[in-house]
This record gives sequence, structure tokens and C-alpha cells, in this order.
Amino acid sequence: MTDCKHKKIYGFHIVNKNIVNVLDVLSKVLEKYKLNVANIATSPLDVKGPNALFVAIDFTGSDASPNNVIEELSSADGVVDVKLVEPVFGGRYLYDYCCRSVVGLYDERIIMLGRANISGLLVGLRKRFGGDVISALYYDVWFEVGRKACELYVSPVDHASVDMLIELLNALFVSHGWISRMTLTSVGKGKIVLNVEGSFECEYLKDIVNESASHIFRGALGGFSQCTSSLL
Repeated sequence: MTDCKHKKIYGFHIVNKNIVNVLDVLSKVLEKYKLNVANIATSPLDVKGPNALFVAIDFTGSDASPNNVIEELSSADGVVDVKLVEPVFGGRYLYDYCCRSVVGLYDERIIMLGRANISGLLVGLRKRFGGDVISALYYDVWFEVGRKACELYVSPVDHASVDMLIELLNALFVSHGWISRMTLTSVGKGKIVLNVEGSFECEYLKDIVNESASHIFRGALGGFSQCTSSLL
């Protein structure tokens, strides 16, 4: 996530072949037009195929235009596609396909957990203390995580549509590996229905419990939605 509200920053989505020197090409273009990188994140689209690269470039004080960068990169060897990415939420760029250690609560300490840690949290504690206690604990703890995410990313915005908020949630939750995708199903009076795919909780607990198990995700979503209700 890149904040561009106070600078002349443009985002570029670059798809390139999995070969060397692609970043060198980008560096030469930036040097030619005297431009600075505000943020960069990469993620492989396919292990044997192309890579995805997001670059936020600061054009503040420069006479160059985004088209100059697009033209230069599009003709470079190994570059498959270059697109200008528009900021979609409160002057911020969202790129959920990129490295999850880059995207997230950027002014907070991020702790990454492996499978053994997650298994202990979801399965081990449930067996030791019982499902009801752990489910309530998970919901309350991650409710605060959702509230904090809203405070960081949404509170500075005067107004937000449901679609904008869903896009922001996708960027946050997908980049952290909590889900694989979330889509808006319907919007009614005081009610929003979401379809969530690839919940990591459900994947870990599908053979252990017979009831709804997404307490971490629902807690974060609850904290986030409570904070955003005044903006809709």
C-alpha cells in the first residue's frame, strides 16, 4: 500500500519475463528522467512464467510524464506489459498480489507466523482450553486488529463506498494470507453479504470442528466494519 496524497506519485504494474536485468532497465529509465522510487513490490505470477512488479514512482518536481516511463519500459527486452495504476482508495495504491511483508499495517511491527505456529494457535489451544473459550478469545483479539486497520487506512478519508472498502479489505487480508479472495454478494438495509474463499482458519480446522471456524477473520472484519459504518 502506497500513500500518494501529498506527492505526485504514479503507480505502475509491470509484467516481465523471469530473466535477469529487468530491474536494471527500470533503474536506467528512472535515472534518465531523474525520478525516485517511492515503493516497490514483487511477486511471481508463475514459477516458470512471468513475474509481477509494482513500482510507485515519485514525479514530484519532474517534467517527465507517466507515458515516458510506459513507453521506455514497454520497449525493453523482457517486459511483457506495463500499465498505469490509478490510486483507488483515499489517494492510496492497493496491490494485494505482492509480497505480504511489504503490504500491511506499514507503521506497525509485523510478525510472520509459520504453519507450526498457526497449528498451535488454532488446533493446540482449542484442544487444551476448549473451542468456545478460544473462539471468543480469537474474535476479541482480532476485532482490535480490524479496528486498528480501519484507524490507519480509513479514518483519514471523508467518504468511502462499499466497493472501495471491499477492495481495501481484499488488499489487507489477501496480502497477509488470511483468505484467498473476498467478493461482495449483496448489499441490503443495514446488511452486507460477503463471499470469502480460502480462509486459513477453515483450511486448518475443517477436519476438527463441524461448525463455523472463522473467528479470527470475522473478528477483524467486525472491528473494521464498526469503524467504517459512519463513512457509508
